[in-house]
Amino acid sequence: MSALDEIWFEKFKAVGIFDDITFLKTDNKNYQEQRTLFLSGQIEQPKFIYQLPIERLATYRLGLTQLRTEIETTEKNATVRSIYLAKIDYQLLKLDLLKSVHEADDTQFGSLSKRLYGVPSKAEAVMALGTIIKIAEEHNFSLGPIISGLQRTLSVTALDGSSDFTLAKPTGKKINATEIKVVFEKRLKDLEIDWKVEIDDSVVSIVVSYEKGSICIPENRSDFESVIVGLLEHEIGVHVTRYVRGLASNLKLLAVGFPNYLESDEGLAAYYELQKNQTHIPGLSRYVAIALASGLLDNKQWNFREIYGFFIEYFTFLSQVTGRPSSQTDIQDIAWLRSFRVFRGVSSVTSGTCAYRDLAYWRGYLKMSKIIKAGHFTKEQLLLGKYDPTNDENLSILRELNILNI
Repeated sequence: MSALDEIWFEKFKAVGIFDDITFLKTDNKNYQEQRTLFLSGQIEQPKFIYQLPIERLATYRLGLTQLRTEIETTEKNATVRSIYLAKIDYQLLKLDLLKSVHEADDTQFGSLSKRLYGVPSKAEAVMALGTIIKIAEEHNFSLGPIISGLQRTLSVTALDGSSDFTLAKPTGKKINATEIKVVFEKRLKDLEIDWKVEIDDSVVSIVVSYEKGSICIPENRSDFESVIVGLLEHEIGVHVTRYVRGLASNLKLLAVGFPNYLESDEGLAAYYELQKNQTHIPGLSRYVAIALASGLLDNKQWNFREIYGFFIEYFTFLSQVTGRPSSQTDIQDIAWLRSFRVFRGVSSVTSGTCAYRDLAYWRGYLKMSKIIKAGHFTKEQLLLGKYDPTNDENLSILRELNILNI
């Protein structure tokens, strides 16, 4: 039996399955130059040059606009019509964001990033800081002057933190990329998911490609067995499973997600990963960093150098408690990468302008943890596709189409 959106999904796949971060790639020479100058102390604010495939993005815009008109005028099912129009509008907004990057319009970029991904809340940021303080106290670790200064300025204590988290050192032996590939392939086979796992020297982290049906492992990746077990839950147990089950449902759009599905996808992935691996806290430091860069916490908009300093302290703390990152060089590398992500898409790292996408990890974890503990959904219901179980409109659509019965 065909899905309700069989025809529309095939057309949407050709022009609408993309993510903005896929295209937010800097010129490699520029990126390396800025990194070297920054880490050597010669500059405070990196200036990035982004290379966007403008003609390809224009093709997407034209295709989405035409598809929107076709669906609006011919689709008889009002529910299918409304969710597709909303999804197309969301993807068009991503194209607007990418246009602002191409034009180096940082003010417009910041505004669109907020519309797509929301803004940080002081309560969630204070909880994140309180969680750091709580764990540091449990391990008798003295936090550095930046985080301690925030603690005093905001009067944050361990009581403000979440009780969900404990940090622990990884267990098992270290395995390399080839061995990680074998572990991932076995999990896919056990779940009867016909995807490929590849080792790729062009990626710096594990990448799930829905378009290709593949998972890419960085060539130089190695990690402890307990960490990899957690990543299996994160990448395959949630991200891939939600895609595959959405594709097999009565509404194929569930495979690639309703608008604003990201928080639920990353929140569920983080929750189930943490059941197997407690060497990090998902999205916590990135949430605080975005709150600082946007000026939410201390009435000051932190710049790239200041955000980098925050990350250095955070990952030094994490290294002492869990052994990951394992060296000062690793700490510097991840602090740089995390700082770049806070400002990814901003050309001149203008003070007060940042990217809000990474709020989804911490905020998503808090939301999904709450509904899982409440017991309103089974795990199977949460994994039936990429939707937001805290969104009443999403739930109404799934009920109307007889996909979810609760």
